This record gives sequence, C-alpha cells and structure tokens, in this order.
Amino acid sequence: MRRAAVCLIVVALVLAISPSPAQAAEGTIARIATWDAKPGMKEEMEKGIKKHMEWHRKQNDSWDWFTWETVTGENTGRYGGGTFDHQWADFDTPSVPEEEDRADADATVFPYIENTEIRFYSLIRDVSRPDEGGDGVAMNSVITFQVRAGRDRQFNHLIKKFHEAIGKTEWPVRYSWFALVNGGRGGQYVLVLPRGKWADFAPLETPFEQMLEEAYGRVEADSILEAWGKVIEESVSEIVSSRPDLSYVPGSND
Repeated sequence: MRRAAVCLIVVALVLAISPSPAQAAEGTIARIATWDAKPGMKEEMEKGIKKHMEWHRKQNDSWDWFTWETVTGENTGRYGGGTFDHQWADFDTPSVPEEEDRADADATVFPYIENTEIRFYSLIRDVSRPDEGGDGVAMNSVITFQVRAGRDRQFNHLIKKFHEAIGKTEWPVRYSWFALVNGGRGGQYVLVLPRGKWADFAPLETPFEQMLEEAYGRVEADSILEAWGKVIEESVSEIVSSRPDLSYVPGSND
C-alpha cells in the first residue's frame, strides 16, 4: 500500500474515527494529494505544475500550496502536494473558486499525471514541536505508523509521554504529528521531522531511549517502550525533498 508523504508530509501526510481531539481544533486540517508522473512525462508535468502555481499567484490566492518529491523507499519518485492549517469549513469556500482551479489544473497538470490519491490529515498540535524555520525546510523525514485496531487511545497517550519527555530533557529535535482523518485505513499517524541538510539525519548524541530514561527513570522508560511495541502494527519511513520551485506561497513567488 502506498503511503502519502506531509510534511510533512506530509504531510503526511485517516477515517474520521481517530480519537485525537486536535481534529476539531481550529486550523489543523491538511488536504494532501499524491501522484506519479506518467512515463516519460516528468518534465512536462513539472512545467505544468509551475504554470498552475503561476495561475494561483495571478488569482492572489491566500492559501499556501506546497509540493514535494519522495526520494527514498518504495514511493521514490512519487510527488506530493498540499495545503495546511485549515478548518473543515475552509474547503466549502476556498480562496479561489474550486471549479476555476480544477479547470486550470485540467489544462496544465492532469494530462501528465496518474495514480492520484487525496487524503485529509489533522495536525495533533498539543504533541508537536514544529520547526521554526517553516517554509525553508529542505527535506523531511516522514514516518508512517499503523496502530493496531482499538489501540488509538494508548497510542495518543504514549506520544504525549514522548512529547513531555522531550520537553523535560530539552532534546534537540523538531517534529509534527498528524492523524489521517479521511482517505485511508483507520489508525494511521504520520510523524514529520524537518531536516535542513543530509548531515541532519545523523543520530543525535543522546539516543531516544536514553532521553526517555533521563526523563522518567529506567523502569518507566522500559514500560513506555514495551507498551509502544504492543500498539504499533507497522511503520514505514521515507524522506521527502521540498520543491519550492513547484510550490506557491502568497507573497513569495512574485
């Protein structure tokens, strides 16, 4: 099964049964699309995306539209794009009319792409520490977790414990947690970790397990890790590369 990349993956980037209260919070919803270029049409596709982003600029669109490319894993070469930090109601009245947006994309992008998937994710804000660099992130490490059926509450409790330990020990890492809320199998969560350069993928001086032990002591840390192993069915890691040349941010593409 192919998994969408979010950034952050994102995006990335579940069914509406996810228990996270952040789903209903203001400005947490991300709409993520993933797709492949048709064989031999990557260059034409990228030119089309640039034209479509220029169209958004000319419409004075107030929404951000980010594009990225997966560079590791089974989805290598797959593209992703999305808009973030919305309320559900925003999609009833988008910044530019949906019909006009679709018409331009039909002419500039869709002739060159295939295998398109659309999903909605919700940022779990209370356990995230987003990168302060924001739009300037070059790459993201994206880890997708599939939680065992009926274990969502335990999962959310555990990532809260991780988040509290990181804050307590001042572990030097930034990250965002997302829950899939529509467009795929229930119980899917995505961890997005920003990276400025390849050197940033090197392990931290203090390993994660040691950080937990410093925060909670050996016994509780071991208990947390044991519980984590029981709630996770599988995990998939990827790296996605930001494509600012194929993106649109109001005020920055003029």
